[in-house]
Amino acid sequence: MGQKRWEQLKRFFYTLPPLLEGVKRQVFEKIKPLTTPLGKAFRKYIIPRSMVSFNKIIVRFTRQFIAIIKLPDKPVPKGFKILSLC
Repeated sequence: MGQKRWEQLKRFFYTLPPLLEGVKRQVFEKIKPLTTPLGKAFRKYIIPRSMVSFNKIIVRFTRQFIAIIKLPDKPVPKGFKILSLC
């Protein structure tokens, strides 16, 4: 197998180590290397109370997904929780 073919296969296929018994894989584990430095930079350069405010939004989603939150007493009882800057 040539290097170009290997790079194509490696680009589209990946493997993950097996999970331990009873352990769930976190949904957003793949983007953690991106979100961690961003969070540190945001904390360094933004003073939340003087410059921005945060708003919690729940976007309706009724299908099954592991990242869904359920709040039965709210107007949108089931969906994704999103934090926005205002």
